[in-house]
Amino acid sequence: MTTGTELVAGVGAALVAWAWCWRTIRTRRTRQAITRAVEDPSPLARRAALEVVAGQGLVPFAELLFERSRVEDDPDVRDTLAAVVARNQWEPVRTPAMVDLRLWAHRHLAERRGAIDQPTPAVPALRSAQVAAGGTGHVPSASSPPGPRSPSTPLPLVVVGVGGPAGSALVTSLKELGHRVIAADADPFADGLRLVDQILITPPIGHPDTVAMLTRLVQETGAVGLACADGASLSILSVTGGALSDQGVATWWPDPHAAALTRDRATTARVLAAVGVPSDFGVATRLEADSLIGTVGDADMTGAPPAHRGRSFGVEALVTRAGVLAGSVSYWRPAGRGGEGAIGATFHHPSLPNLVSAALAAVGLRGPATLRGLVGDDGTILVTAVAPGFSAGLPLALAAGADLVGQYLCGLLSAPVRADRLVYHDGVSLLRSGDQEDPGDPVALDSPHPSLGGLPGRQHDVGSSGGAGS
Repeated sequence: MTTGTELVAGVGAALVAWAWCWRTIRTRRTRQAITRAVEDPSPLARRAALEVVAGQGLVPFAELLFERSRVEDDPDVRDTLAAVVARNQWEPVRTPAMVDLRLWAHRHLAERRGAIDQPTPAVPALRSAQVAAGGTGHVPSASSPPGPRSPSTPLPLVVVGVGGPAGSALVTSLKELGHRVIAADADPFADGLRLVDQILITPPIGHPDTVAMLTRLVQETGAVGLACADGASLSILSVTGGALSDQGVATWWPDPHAAALTRDRATTARVLAAVGVPSDFGVATRLEADSLIGTVGDADMTGAPPAHRGRSFGVEALVTRAGVLAGSVSYWRPAGRGGEGAIGATFHHPSLPNLVSAALAAVGLRGPATLRGLVGDDGTILVTAVAPGFSAGLPLALAAGADLVGQYLCGLLSAPVRADRLVYHDGVSLLRSGDQEDPGDPVALDSPHPSLGGLPGRQHDVGSSGGAGS
């Protein structure tokens, strides 16, 4: 019996060893073939090889691809390489070569975006080629507004992603401005759907049919703009929403690579460090289980290491199409008391607008954006998260007096964005429902940091508290 068992075990071990050797040899041959193809004299062969690499995963080929980015002279191949890197942001960063590759792709796509936006006769044809390429090496236009319209005139507008506090606040504010809102969401129980008369239930935003359904909705309703507050939806639409822009509807997506970059904490931290913005994305990794996009957590920073103890804050920001920070609203997160949680209290700090502007410019985000950070016990400020879109802090920013939705609509319709409409009051807080001001004792919201100033009242006069951009 022992002999038979040993024989079976030996045969099993031999089979495992053979399978391992066979897989190793096959993997090595595959890598050698791909390496040869990436270095092939024909640009078409190199582009095809890069598409194959995208399916295999970039991590094993990071050094090869980064070296290729340094020596490649064919513009189409360079575009394909950058697009492949942008599509594979889900891969973890494990080597310096992978970080360098993503930084290169970010710079290349930013330069390419600038070249495409130049008002030359070739622009319309080039943009059409981008849409036709459909991910074969060109990134679709981040947004294509049909021309300035007056946001003060009642307009039909489609709002996508209305399930969270930001989406509901966007719908409510647009209706209060007199616009006809058509809401679309994949969740039939989304709160924002109950606020309008005309709705569309779509598949998940990343489903291939979703953009086609939204395109038909725009055509049937005559909508002139498509608005979205949800960062995850904006990130996906920045890649897939070219057909909507082609219909002439006003859209305002973030740059596709900028949106993808913010989901890669390691690369984002390196980008911020390069421009001198202090950050520690490890704080968010250790203390938050939620996605960075579109959420406001409840965890305080008191459980962080001594070097990172302090008070957590959030920022709702709006960056113009030209890349200028129009305004931002800062608030503590959270400031609950007596078992009745509040999502925060607004405050001003003289250093924050410049830090927010530098951080958002570094990653290339435009339009609505969210930033999170930590004010340490020693007064230092660290950025812990950056993402496109508004978050659950949008209702608080609106209650504090900042016209974020109105100015976002101006930017969406290519009208001037007014920074003076984005000033706000200090010391305003909301209950978690987002529809009622917090009536609690404002003394409990006082800042523990003398450098930030106290919050002696629930609201300050706008003239005395300063603006978002100050």
